[in-house]
Amino acid sequence: MWTVVAPSTAVRLGSLIPYVLPESYPKNSPSQLDGYNSRQAPLPAATGTLSRGYNSYMKRLTTAIMLGLLFATSSIAQVIKKAAGTKREITAASIGVAEKLAVDLGGGVKIDMIIVSAGEFTMGDNESKPSHTVKLTRPFYLGQFEVTQEQWKAVMGNNPSRFTNPSNPVERVSWNDCQEFIAKLNAKAGTKEGKYSLPTEAQWEYACRAGSENKFCFGGDKAGLLDYGWHVKNSESVAHPVGGKKPNAWGFYDMHGNVAEWCHDWHQPDYYEKSPTEDPGGPAAGTVRVVRGGFWGASAWRSRSAYRDHNSPRRYGRHLGLRLCLVQPE
Repeated sequence: MWTVVAPSTAVRLGSLIPYVLPESYPKNSPSQLDGYNSRQAPLPAATGTLSRGYNSYMKRLTTAIMLGLLFATSSIAQVIKKAAGTKREITAASIGVAEKLAVDLGGGVKIDMIIVSAGEFTMGDNESKPSHTVKLTRPFYLGQFEVTQEQWKAVMGNNPSRFTNPSNPVERVSWNDCQEFIAKLNAKAGTKEGKYSLPTEAQWEYACRAGSENKFCFGGDKAGLLDYGWHVKNSESVAHPVGGKKPNAWGFYDMHGNVAEWCHDWHQPDYYEKSPTEDPGGPAAGTVRVVRGGFWGASAWRSRSAYRDHNSPRRYGRHLGLRLCLVQPE
């Protein structure tokens, strides 16, 4: 039989190894206990039963020491390896901002936004070619929902929409109209977190995918679109209140339908062939702006994460709306 004495709580290599004493070993001698506290075990007489117990004790002690050394060496090596290969990730926590933001427009009207951490993803697909790796180096806020008619009216004082409902996404707004809305919003509710804008095409697709590399945020089977987006198969050719379908993995609603969403970028069909790999913001000039996200009358093919559409910045229609973005200042 063996008696286990609790190890010291000191953070040392040897402190991980319990002290094991043969039951026949005297326990009441201060000098003997002091010997264990100083890591110097008194030696029992090497005769008879005590000799066999001592030999067994030494074998167990040696095994414990070896296992402790092996464990500690492995742990230290892993820590060193991890530290050597660690790169600083820019997240909401690392720059001290909230993970969610509620933009108060007055009168109880708010715009809910979610922080999206910096990261890399594969942009494009076999149809929107070529697929390529894009790195976004700064976190940004993105509207959890499409901008509603109630929110638009709180800023602009009017509602241009065809499918009128305060909870519906605003539509029949041009890219130029969106710029006027954003300018007024920045003047009315500008915050220290940054300035509002439309998302870039890369920011939009990154948030839409939410870590997915499939056609849709939920996978590759278009049948699932019935649960995630209002499109031609389930919308009855009208827009619906925001948030009526399932969100993606990052909490964003209606990324695959309801209304199409203006993006910041100018559109060029071959832009992916020459776009920068870090923080692409679109061509320097153009004649049409990027539109993303499908809409209530779009097919599943036109509702996928990588689908690119475009329109004149002066064009408005009952399928065109927006989602708000807020980029962190440098």
